[in-house]
Amino acid sequence: GLNDIGVKTMNYDPSTKMLAIAYLNSNLDFIYNGTDVYNIPDIRNEAITGAIAIYDISFYNGLAYVSSDLGISVIDLNLMQINDTYVIGSSGQQISVYATSTDGVNLYAATSEGVKYAPLAAINLQDFNAWTLFGPAQGLPQQKATYVRAYNNKVYAAITSAQNSRDTLYQYNGSVWSSV
Repeated sequence: GLNDIGVKTMNYDPSTKMLAIAYLNSNLDFIYNGTDVYNIPDIRNEAITGAIAIYDISFYNGLAYVSSDLGISVIDLNLMQINDTYVIGSSGQQISVYATSTDGVNLYAATSEGVKYAPLAAINLQDFNAWTLFGPAQGLPQQKATYVRAYNNKVYAAITSAQNSRDTLYQYNGSVWSSV
């Protein structure tokens, strides 16, 4: 059976046929073959000084990208282990990552600092310097981004307004962002 209660988020990867479940306490279950459950408690166990929230799980090329208060944890779905954790704050500090997505070229992250991206082919995605923060020059405010998703040759992001806490949806066409 499942290893916890209180589901926070879940997502299904059709290519590996795995269902990922993140719980409120940051425990992770992966269900495969419809009935087999593999538990990865590492993020929950990392919560030394307080709760670590998991916000989203995305998939690409046999990897699960877990967005959390730690940053981005990358889980190899064949080995069922965390391979990397990307801490991508502008000064190398931990920041909350609310969602990730890829267009096959770049990995995008919705963070407490705004939308960031890094080339998937970068030598070291663990180095915060590999990550670029989109800003006004590209048509995007540098404010908290709560969601990002690549779809149909565009990238979409939800940016939270500092004035009224409402989200605005933006789309990226590969060179500039515009509100939808």
